[in-house]
Amino acid sequence: MVPWVAAGVAAIALAVLAWRLHAARQAWLQTRRELAAAQQDLEDSRAHAQALSVWQSSVGLAVEDVLLTLDAESHVAWANGKAVKLFGDLVGKSLIEATRSYELETLAIEALRSAEPMNRSVTLNGLAYAARTAPMAANGLVLALQDVSEVQRLGRARRDFVANISHELRTPLASIRLLVDTLQSGALADQKIASDMLSKIGFEVDALSQLARELLDLAMIESGQMPLKLEETDLRNLVQAQIERFMPQAQQKQQRLIVDIAPATCALADAEMIGRVLSNLLHNAVKFTPAEGQIGVSARVEGENVIVAVSDTGPGIPPESLSRIFERFYKVDRARGQSGTGLGLAIARHIVEGHGGRIWAESTPGHGATFRFTLPVC
Repeated sequence: MVPWVAAGVAAIALAVLAWRLHAARQAWLQTRRELAAAQQDLEDSRAHAQALSVWQSSVGLAVEDVLLTLDAESHVAWANGKAVKLFGDLVGKSLIEATRSYELETLAIEALRSAEPMNRSVTLNGLAYAARTAPMAANGLVLALQDVSEVQRLGRARRDFVANISHELRTPLASIRLLVDTLQSGALADQKIASDMLSKIGFEVDALSQLARELLDLAMIESGQMPLKLEETDLRNLVQAQIERFMPQAQQKQQRLIVDIAPATCALADAEMIGRVLSNLLHNAVKFTPAEGQIGVSARVEGENVIVAVSDTGPGIPPESLSRIFERFYKVDRARGQSGTGLGLAIARHIVEGHGGRIWAESTPGHGATFRFTLPVC
C-alpha cells in the first residue's frame, strides 16, 4: 500500500476510535448522572418515607383517638399506638380479622364505595365509640375511633344528678306546702297544732338548708376550691371533740361511745375537714344504731398511714350496696327509713382522697358496719 494511503487509513481509524471513545465517555458520564439522579431520588424517597413515618407516629401520639389507614381492599396499612393497644398487631390484616367488628367492616366497605366521609356509633369490647372515616386519594381511607363511653357516662350522671336533686327537693317542699295549707285552713286557731306544724316546717327548712350546704361543699371540693391545710394533728383529740358533739344524741338512745386511740397518735391532716368526715360517720352510726347499741372509734398506725375506723352495731349494709354507698345521693334502706341527703359519704370520700388516702366500708348484714379511712402518718 502506498505510504500516504496507509497513513490516511490509520488517521481515519484513529479518528473513529477517538469518536467512539468520546461517545462511550459521554454515555458513561450520562449513566453516572442518571445513576446519581436515581440515587438521589432513592435517598429523597427514603427521607420522604422516613418523614412520613415520623409524621404518622407524631400524629398517632398527639391524638387521643384510635387511628387506622386502610387500603382499597379494606386491609390495615398503618395503625397508631392506641389502635395496637386496643386490637393488637393488626397491620396487614383485613379490618374484620383485626377488629372482629362487623360494624366497623360494614362502615369501611360503605365508606370505600362512596368515597365520602362517614360517621357512625359502634360498640367495641362493651364500650361506645364514635367512628369516623375520611377518603384518601389512593382509594383508601382513614378510620378514627373516639371512645365516648365516658362522655355517655357523664351524661347519665348529669341526668341522674338532676333527677336526684328534683327528688330531694320535692319531698320537703311538698311537706311544707301541705303544712302551710293546713295552717291557712284554720289550724292556726289551735295553738298546740300550729306550734307542732311550725316545728315540722322548721325541720323541713333545715333539711333543705343542709342539702344546699352539702351541694355547695361537694361542688367546691370537686372543683378544688376548698384547699386542704395539712398539719400535724392529734387524732385522739380530734375524735374526742366529735364524740362530745354526738354524746347527747347517743345518751338519748342509751348508746355506748367507745374511743380506742393511743395518745399522741399523729396524722398529717386538715383538722377541720377530717372533723367533717368523722362527724358524718358518727352521725350515721348514731342514727342507724338501735337503742343500747355500741359505737366505736379506733385508730392504728400501719406503715406510712394511720387507719381510722368507725364501727356500729346496727343492721349492717347489704353486700350489693358496699361499692355504691360513696356515690352522690345513693342511700341504703337498711330497713330503718332514716332521712338524709345522700351526700355526706360522697363528701367524706372526696376529703379523704384529697389527703391521699382512701375510704371504704365493711359490713355483714345484721352485724353492724365499719367505715375505715387512711391518712398519712406524721
